[in-house]
Amino acid sequence: TTMLHHTIEVLGKTAFRMKIALLNSRKPRRFAPDEPWLRFTMALGHAIARSGHTLCTSVGTIGYESAMFGAAMGAGNIEVFVTQSAEHDVMDCLPPNAPSNDLSVRILPPTSVNPEVERDRAIIDAADIVIAVAIRAGGQMQSLLRARFEQRRRVEVMLPWDNGPLAAGNRKLLD
Repeated sequence: TTMLHHTIEVLGKTAFRMKIALLNSRKPRRFAPDEPWLRFTMALGHAIARSGHTLCTSVGTIGYESAMFGAAMGAGNIEVFVTQSAEHDVMDCLPPNAPSNDLSVRILPPTSVNPEVERDRAIIDAADIVIAVAIRAGGQMQSLLRARFEQRRRVEVMLPWDNGPLAAGNRKLLD
């Protein structure tokens, strides 16, 4: 949690406004509501919003939706990347009691390859900073983050909170 607090503090001190993406690999269907990756994602989404930055996110995964929930509760700027078929899901992911948000929805062009990978790539490309919260080793998200790093674009990686598989990609990215 020290790194989380440090990251939140840095976000608050940044003078210019940035687009920031919070990335998580897909998670198991069952998870505890107090898992570190979920708490970190929501707290960082809230901090991004409260600091005046824009969260780049999507719908359809708990990682993206929890980041959006945190940003919505912080009355923040949110840029949501979705396929046309998922456009109607955006409003369902915002808490009904959330403060006013500046919300923009970006409809991704149809793709026959892999819409989820194209969505993730669009979010990563749009962001000034990408924060890897909980990345599995060897997965698609780790590959996309490594490619961004190799392009010399800013990637921040949360220190793993345990030795489990949910953040094994974080360890590899830090190496």
